[in-house]
Amino acid sequence: MKNSFLFFSLMCASSIVAQQKTIDHPDYEYAKNYVFDRIIFTDTATIAEITVSNLPNYWVSIDSNSYLKDSNGDKVFRLKRADNYELNKQVFMPESGERKATLYFEPVLPEVDRVDFLEPQSNPQDATLGISLKQSATEQFPLEICGIWTSNNGESLQIYPKGFFNNGIVEQASIKKSGKNEYSVVLNDGTKHTISLREDKKGVKTLRYDNTTYSPALTATNNSNHTNWTFAPEQYADKAITPGKAIVKGYIDHYTPRLGYSTLTFRFEDQITRDEKNILVDIAPDGSFEAELPIFSPYWSFVSGINKGIYLAPFDTVFFYSDLATPHKNKNTLVFLGSEDAVAINTLQPTIAQKFNLPNGMDIYNATKEGLPATLEMKQTLLNKANEYAEQSNSILAQYNLSDYAKNQLISDFQTYIFKELLELSSYYNNKKYLNKQDSLGNYYSETNPDFIPLPADFYDFYPTFYTTVLNNPLFCTTSSSWVPINRFEFAPNMYQPKMWKHENYQNLSEKDSILLRNRQAADIAAFVDSIVIRQHDYKIDTCYMSDYAIARTLKYTILDILKDYDLDFKLNVLSTYMPIIKSNHVRSQISNYLIKE
Repeated sequence: MKNSFLFFSLMCASSIVAQQKTIDHPDYEYAKNYVFDRIIFTDTATIAEITVSNLPNYWVSIDSNSYLKDSNGDKVFRLKRADNYELNKQVFMPESGERKATLYFEPVLPEVDRVDFLEPQSNPQDATLGISLKQSATEQFPLEICGIWTSNNGESLQIYPKGFFNNGIVEQASIKKSGKNEYSVVLNDGTKHTISLREDKKGVKTLRYDNTTYSPALTATNNSNHTNWTFAPEQYADKAITPGKAIVKGYIDHYTPRLGYSTLTFRFEDQITRDEKNILVDIAPDGSFEAELPIFSPYWSFVSGINKGIYLAPFDTVFFYSDLATPHKNKNTLVFLGSEDAVAINTLQPTIAQKFNLPNGMDIYNATKEGLPATLEMKQTLLNKANEYAEQSNSILAQYNLSDYAKNQLISDFQTYIFKELLELSSYYNNKKYLNKQDSLGNYYSETNPDFIPLPADFYDFYPTFYTTVLNNPLFCTTSSSWVPINRFEFAPNMYQPKMWKHENYQNLSEKDSILLRNRQAADIAAFVDSIVIRQHDYKIDTCYMSDYAIARTLKYTILDILKDYDLDFKLNVLSTYMPIIKSNHVRSQISNYLIKE
């Protein structure tokens, strides 16, 4: 009897095992807040162990009406219940930004191979799309393996999570983890290779690719070339305004056309002329893209579609990998490959910023909300960061193999960011001078804040501190923070703005009216230039690139407006009037020559 019962129990257990299927870490097309770690299939339910993620102290609510849907059809499998997570409730994330949960759905039919996790009225960018119901056969390289590696004989190996970028060619590979920090790789031509990451007792990392050892290309093995190096950005004045074509190639992981867009938008602005340019780049269904971009100068372009800034320069080639999944977690998962300067600047700019724990825009804004003492304290914090970096920049940059240009660019970017945040600090605080109110009819109006305490007269005494690193630095216009300083300088309080003197019949001006309008316009431009000089005096600084740019930008728009509207004789007279100003000492030769060509 006992033997019969044991036999029956074993049969039941084997039957249950046979009816279950488990998939660990299934592939998915896209995910924002929910990543499926394991899926268990039974006859009565499909059970999903998931990681719910968001920014720390931000909430995520799972709707009880959520469901799985066949990615290739209309079949729906409803959520039945959840463990370790209360449905229909705003559940706040801990400091890790993650919580675990188990969701129970109606059984998914065997013929379904991919599903979407959807909530009622959710749009694709809030969903988890294309969850594979088959065990993945390939993996990808972890970020610590990705980057540029160089062998002793100068061979370069450029790796991103999906494969390689060598000689300008992107190649995805079949990747399988074969041991701790070891991977077997099959290339498109069928050849097999092995990669392993090694780290010695001193923390020095090397990469073994088959029988060749590689070291990180950016890490300096000999910093003797940096010993006598000094910051000298003026030598790159011409490069800062040189137009040309930048080549971009890349791969967007977890992209799918089902997100509702198929292009990236690269945004550029010419800091001298204020001309703006948005360039659309097509994304292939697999997430890859490639384009040549005609750009004004070296520039940090904001790329919508991945919502990140990328440094691009004429004649450089940049490959970058970005991961769209769980954007709050993957905001720093950019991998850059390609031209040395572009890779170094894109890779090290955020790395160096993190070393100094810089205040962000929200920190600046919150300080002004707390009042004048907190605002002044934040000002000192920013100045301390600038001083710390000035003292440590040489030793920090000596750790990397960098060109002189890359070193100058990285220092310029850091110091311009600090200068920008100081200006933002004053702007946020001065906005409190007025209270925005709404009357009974719904109309908005402003009135003076009776409790407002003005900033002290010496608040702007930081200008001379940044004279060399920002204000008189031709590379400031190529930094990621350039637009704020020049905008604040150009449109600051008490800055004279030229008027456009018009005539009702400007196509057929009499000689008298032509002379009158030209003289008025010339006087206006002269007043603007004088106000620049006065502003320099107020801030205790000399003529600098920042003021030259402000003059150039205003002259460009004033002249173009006149050339667009008036008759030929007046246009020629205007050009003869303004060319001496453009060529004067107020505007550097590089900028004036560029403006004349425009």
